[in-house]
Amino acid sequence: MKNLLIIILLVVSVTMASIIIIKCKNQPQPNMNNQIALHSNQEVIDAACPTGENPKWLGGKVISCEKSPNGRFFAKFFYNGLSVPDRYYELFVVDAIDKSVKRLWAGDFRTLDWEWRKDNKIEVKYNCGSGCQATKIMNMNESASIADYRDGRMNEENGWKIKFTGNF
Repeated sequence: MKNLLIIILLVVSVTMASIIIIKCKNQPQPNMNNQIALHSNQEVIDAACPTGENPKWLGGKVISCEKSPNGRFFAKFFYNGLSVPDRYYELFVVDAIDKSVKRLWAGDFRTLDWEWRKDNKIEVKYNCGSGCQATKIMNMNESASIADYRDGRMNEENGWKIKFTGNF
């Protein structure tokens, strides 16, 4: 009798587990690597720039905007957060003449800053470790992602200037 009860419990347990697995397989699963979808060109163009001194840091929203020195380009810096680690920050540039959109930078949480240079290029600053700052200057025809520079590829051969110091 005891063995029969154990067999019945085992059969019921396996049946219930199978039902749960089948139901879970039929449910849409969230994509944990890409909870914030890639920004479409129109979304980048339409994205509102923050007003005031304290932008709202909401996932998928613009946290800073700036015109290029010549006024032709408009850069928008998006905050996506940790749900998309390689796209924690994204920097897009919109051409004011033809409304084309280019993603210049996609970086993780170590991205420090970006700024326009007088020659209408953009300089991205990145924290490459304790006492280390990497900078990359990009023109409007370039695009870079932190995923491209893992495993020691963030170096001068790949266009990065690396500076080691206690202060920047």
